[in-house]
Amino acid sequence: MKLYTKKDIEDIFKISRATVYRWCREGDFPQPINFKKGRRQYWRADEIKKYIENS
Repeated sequence: MKLYTKKDIEDIFKISRATVYRWCREGDFPQPINFKKGRRQYWRADEIKKYIENS
């Protein structure tokens, strides 16, 4: 399973970190997977691909 970081999402969509958070809060964008260690957030590549295809 491939995972994207927040930086990857910013680069793919050419958006800011604030926009990533806003999209997640609005509910249309795939939600991140949260890992406790380091509070890192990752997005599943397959969910991002589906989002792109359906947009």
